[in-house]
Amino acid sequence: MFNGLDTTASSDYSFWKATRRLKRPVNVSPPIRKPDGTWARTDQEKARTFSEHLSNVFTPHPYDGSPEDAAEITNHSNNPKDTQEMPLKFTKTEVARIIRKSDPKKAPGYDLITNRILQELPESGITFLTSLFNAMTRLQFFPLEWKVAQIVMLLKPERQPEETKSYRHISLLPG
Repeated sequence: MFNGLDTTASSDYSFWKATRRLKRPVNVSPPIRKPDGTWARTDQEKARTFSEHLSNVFTPHPYDGSPEDAAEITNHSNNPKDTQEMPLKFTKTEVARIIRKSDPKKAPGYDLITNRILQELPESGITFLTSLFNAMTRLQFFPLEWKVAQIVMLLKPERQPEETKSYRHISLLPG
């Protein structure tokens, strides 16, 4: 494995790079206790256990308005083009400013497009995104793919790693 590596070499194949890769900590995912007391050991079992936990914890608030208001909201949601004015247009300057201000160290969603990648776009890329966003608002269409999040569970500090309530979630959205 270390054949041909030289500690004095200035290339990316130096001895130190190889040892640094080997010294990386290994992420071990402990088993999670299910509500029935058994253990979730596989990734699929853990995902199912966390999914059940999150669906129990995050339930929508009950609607306490009148049935007429609920029907109007539902109708408006299903037929937005009939009742709304044309939205304002995005400008290339606005899109470029928002991309420039975005944190390049934020984790990407499942599409793996980072803010750093967006910040490196040429002007033609900004023009394309601006046209895309304006078309989306004009057509009142939001791509389904942009509504899907990758959920990552993070252990809260000083908590028991086997308990589902010891974790908080973050949702990583695409692009």
